[in-house]
Amino acid sequence: MTVCSVIMSGQILFIWGAPIIDKDGQEIPDEFSILPSWQAYPRRAWKEMHFFKQMIQEPSSQKLLPDPLKEPWYQVRTDVELFKFF
Repeated sequence: MTVCSVIMSGQILFIWGAPIIDKDGQEIPDEFSILPSWQAYPRRAWKEMHFFKQMIQEPSSQKLLPDPLKEPWYQVRTDVELFKFF
């Protein structure tokens, strides 16, 4: 269990903390580019986690479901389930 947690934490830091790369393979500078990588990776990952949390809490659209269909079409009932991760 502990080994899995350590491996997963390392993967999160490695994936979410990596600098953004453009289509030519060059690193795009950000506010963490001036820091050493051992400080920049955790800070970028933390910033990405907060951005992800914000996107879950504040949907990009006010309208979550489509308008109901008019006759002669039939639209099945749709439920929206929201979960709070943090």
